[in-house]
Parts: sequence; C-alpha cells; structure tokens
Amino acid sequence: FYNSLKAQVEKIDTDRPDQTESAFTVPARWIQVETGFTREKISAKTVSWTLPTILSKYGLSKKWELRLLTEYNAQSFSYNNYRLTDTFGLLPITVGFKVNLIEEKNLLPRISLIGYTGLNRLSSRKTNVHFGSLFSPGIRFTFQNSLSENVYID
Repeated sequence: FYNSLKAQVEKIDTDRPDQTESAFTVPARWIQVETGFTREKISAKTVSWTLPTILSKYGLSKKWELRLLTEYNAQSFSYNNYRLTDTFGLLPITVGFKVNLIEEKNLLPRISLIGYTGLNRLSSRKTNVHFGSLFSPGIRFTFQNSLSENVYID
C-alpha cells in the first residue's frame, strides 16, 4: 500500500511572522506552515528569543484563508555575565483570516485584509501579565504591485 503526496507544485508566497505579510492567500484546501525564530537585543543586559514562531494557514477558497499563529518566548536578563532571570512561556495564540479584496490590475495593487485576535488567556502566566483583556484584535491591509515577473513592491 502507498499514498502519494504533492509538495511545492507551484510558487508560494510566505508571510514571515512579525517580518512581512504577503497580499496572496493559500490556494483552496491547501495547508501551509511557516516557521522561524527571532532574536532581539532589548538592552545591553536583556535578550529575547522567540522560537519557534509557527504560522499555519488553511485555504478555505480562492480568496479566503484561516490563520493560526503560535510563538514561544524565552527572555533572559544578565548582569556582568551572570544570568539573573529567565522567563519562558507561550505568547498569546493568535487566530484570524486573510481575504483578497482586489486583484492587481495595471497601477491598481493587489489588496488583502488580514483580521486577527490574540487569545490572551491561551498563553503562559508569565507572558500574560502584559495583557489585561481577553482578546487583542487587529487588522492589517496588505498591498502589492508587480514590477516584473520576479520583482514586486509590498
């Protein structure tokens, strides 16, 4: 018995979590998982790592996708090469959607809307102290114009 699986049959556009957002959605019935990490030097004594950052997307239709973002944060504070505190924990889980509003045509860019909310109660207690409410909603508009087949402006 065997089962075949297709992978990477066409070009994909990624939304690198906390770095960039694409104006394209995942094709219908496709699952796309993107992962990465960030290192941030907050001060001379404090370093924050977010790893792994996992963005999972599922295409509902040609224009709609569902999104789930999970991030695990590790922050350390040191003084004179001695580690004084470590904080590890799951950041609020973010759920949302992306919808293609307008297709690109000549000078009119492709426009998409991303709607999301952080589920603050679904986070570690240590990381939840900064979030007083149950939800932290937001929206983003993404725009993209193609200059050529391989070059575009976001």
